[in-house]
Amino acid sequence: MELPLSCAETLSSRSWIDRLGERLCHFSETPKVLEDLQCFRLFRLMCMKTSLGIVANARLPNHSALSVRLKRIPSIQRKIERSTTNLSQVDDIIGLRIICQSVSDAVALSSRMESVSNHKRTKNYIREPRNTGYRAIHHIFEFSQEFPQSDKFLRVSFEVQVRTYYQHMWAIYSESFGERAKEGVANSETKRELSSRSEQIREWEEKYPSEIQKDLPRLTDTYNLAVVLRREGHDAECYFFQRDYQSAVDQLMYWEMLSTKSRDNTLLLAGMSKTEEKSVQDILKLTHPTFFGIRYPPQSWIPPV
Repeated sequence: MELPLSCAETLSSRSWIDRLGERLCHFSETPKVLEDLQCFRLFRLMCMKTSLGIVANARLPNHSALSVRLKRIPSIQRKIERSTTNLSQVDDIIGLRIICQSVSDAVALSSRMESVSNHKRTKNYIREPRNTGYRAIHHIFEFSQEFPQSDKFLRVSFEVQVRTYYQHMWAIYSESFGERAKEGVANSETKRELSSRSEQIREWEEKYPSEIQKDLPRLTDTYNLAVVLRREGHDAECYFFQRDYQSAVDQLMYWEMLSTKSRDNTLLLAGMSKTEEKSVQDILKLTHPTFFGIRYPPQSWIPPV
């Protein structure tokens, strides 16, 4: 699947992209809106290789877990509706997640990221957690991406989330309470539970910043792309493409055109020292456990204080 040439004329205009976001909120079921948004998302997927190259300049920790996901249409719609953000300003259409073994690794990696030339800004939620209890460090990068067979380009941004293992497990746990908990409007009991767990993690990490929280796989320059398809009531299906970005993207976009409310697809990238498919699945089960129907109760991962 290739990007239509007509997309270069429209997607190179930030005002057109913002109007597309407004159309998404008011006419989300209109075929033309969905077609235009898929075109926008496909273009952003084409930026993935450049995004990975920029992040590689920060030298990821030898032992860490890396994944990439494309933001789904319902998530984009919710983000625009609950904030004053325009579609052209949504930084996490392409989102990279890096899970580190310790706070020291996360802080050191974040410091290196801030020295990369394409770095735009940092949101340090470890130092200043969100009111939900969410803790991590977010980095926004920006670069110019050319359109295929065109002299036009668009300035695009992408987000990198740097988390420790415990911070990641807290985030996964919070998602089990639904979108309202994620947005900070959960009931008081849920808020107390999430706040208490987050505080336990903060106390432990401040006391043991260099302690390894979880043995993570060794990262190398060998990346394996996996497209994951999840159907309600079924285990996730993984399809592997080694470093064939185009085939992986084509498969993802094909599935999304056929998707229903009971289906959830995403493009994930994993890096590891071994190339066996089992190694990829192990990492995906860590970075996106809900795709495999895995639930981690707090007792299985919360650190002792």
